[in-house]
Amino acid sequence: MIQLFYAMSMIQLFYARSMIQLFYARSMIQLFYARSALLDEKRRLEARISALEDELEDEQGANADLLDKARKATMQFEQCQTDLQSERSVTQKLETQRMQLERSNKEMKVGQIVPFYSLMFLINAC
Repeated sequence: MIQLFYAMSMIQLFYARSMIQLFYARSMIQLFYARSALLDEKRRLEARISALEDELEDEQGANADLLDKARKATMQFEQCQTDLQSERSVTQKLETQRMQLERSNKEMKVGQIVPFYSLMFLINAC
């Protein structure tokens, strides 16, 4: 009877040990698959990061080009403003001279004498 009890204890012990080993094996398989899935996810995320870094470099290059174009456009605009101001100044001077000539012409038509030096000024101004 003791031997039977001992044999049954040994069977129960063997069964318990087998269950523990089975649980350990299952856990190891689950960890392997989880690790494998994590490594795959890591590779996928690293590839995505690399693609995003490339895209960022492209966008930074495009941004630099746009800033350069904007700077050039600003310089052209400022040059146009300077040219316009110069043209306005020349136009104003010419308009003033035209008005003076018209005034002189009227005075001459009326019979008034125009001093010689004012005629010389008008001729030199043109």
